[in-house]
Amino acid sequence: MSPRMEYRLRFSVAHEIGHLVLHRDIYAGLQHAAAAEWFDYISAIPEVEYGWVEWQAYEFAGRLLVPTDPLREAFQAAIQSAQAAGYSDWLAADEAALDYIATRIAPKFGVSAEVIAKRLRVEKLWPPV
Repeated sequence: MSPRMEYRLRFSVAHEIGHLVLHRDIYAGLQHAAAAEWFDYISAIPEVEYGWVEWQAYEFAGRLLVPTDPLREAFQAAIQSAQAAGYSDWLAADEAALDYIATRIAPKFGVSAEVIAKRLRVEKLWPPV
């Protein structure tokens, strides 16, 4: 399996565990005999509520796989590496610099660079001060 697929699968499993932990009360009484019944149930959930439930599971997975303190440590090391490579004006090179940083951190946690970029923003580590 390619690292990209492995990272995607790892995050997807953590996301679904998030649903089990956070939304047990929603799913506890459901018994669907077929995938079509499940699809109909999910499709009937209003978009706002569905988006909220999905966001919660995404946050759960991100925090489970990329805890804050180890992320902060990896970020500081990556910043030093980026500065050595010539990145210094973080705001001017925002996306390029963020991608450079996230790509170097991601393998340490077994997730995609996109997950790292989001976690850096959520934890208010990006852009560096």
